[in-house]
Amino acid sequence: IGYHRGQNLIDIRINGNNITGVSYLGGLLAYMENTSTQDITARNCTIYGTGSYIGGILGSKPYRNGYNSYRYYAYDMNVTGGSYVGGMFGQGGAYTAYIYNSTIKGINGGSYVGGISGYNLGEIGCSYNSGQVTVDVGTNTCCNAYVGGIIGRNYGSVDACYNEARITGKSLIQAGLFVKNTVENSVYKTYLN
Repeated sequence: IGYHRGQNLIDIRINGNNITGVSYLGGLLAYMENTSTQDITARNCTIYGTGSYIGGILGSKPYRNGYNSYRYYAYDMNVTGGSYVGGMFGQGGAYTAYIYNSTIKGINGGSYVGGISGYNLGEIGCSYNSGQVTVDVGTNTCCNAYVGGIIGRNYGSVDACYNEARITGKSLIQAGLFVKNTVENSVYKTYLN
């Protein structure tokens, strides 16, 4: 689905989606707003984009109060993008988001790459990542590439998250949970193994 607005999405399963493009790509949705979601599961999907907002399930979901996301699960995903790249969300978040045995990769500079979300503006809680997060900056040496096991850049709240992901890359700023946190007093009960 390219764009979705309004009607809530509940109990959706996607399996084996193979999507290639430039920007705003997701295994289920490229862009979503003003929608509540719950019980979304993705398996064996490959998402490849050279631009921004690339997610295993959702490319971009701007944060809006009153529209909640719960219970996202992803298994055996392969997600690659230029910037704002996440195993589940290029931009966005959810409560209860688990991703297993997946590879999330930033290319062409790879700024803001996260195991669950590349860029969080809302809430991420009760979430877990056990895959691999990596960045290939290539010949782009002008900018820092931020890569985190849970989030690349956090501008929202994070609660009760746990990362076991392997984080790799060259010439980048990296951290086990998230790299760039812009909001003070916004992180609670969050762990790294």
